[in-house]
Amino acid sequence: MKKFNFRSWRVAILFLVCASLFVSCAKDYADFRVAAPELNMTELSFKDGIKVGDRVTFEAQRVTEVDSIYANEWSLDDIVVSAESSYEFVAEAPGNYVLSYRAYNIAGEFNFEYDILVEE
Repeated sequence: MKKFNFRSWRVAILFLVCASLFVSCAKDYADFRVAAPELNMTELSFKDGIKVGDRVTFEAQRVTEVDSIYANEWSLDDIVVSAESSYEFVAEAPGNYVLSYRAYNIAGEFNFEYDILVEE
């Protein structure tokens, strides 16, 4: 029967320690799940229009308590204007505007649009 020398025991113990560390770290990440963004948008109606100079704040609010990580993107007439969870629209000139909101991550995305009529 072959005897283990001291070096063989050290290698075996080092292997067991590394394996247990790997397993314990894997457990920490097992509960992390990426979820698609679920948001509520402020319900605003602009059927009657708003006046030049008016300011309106739009905000995206989480639906669930789950902390899903996602990116925000506000676009005004297809031009990105903000990457925050809220956006303040300032009516600078009369016209029809489309304000789009997009929240996205690797699990999915959420989109919402507002049609805004600005009158003099």
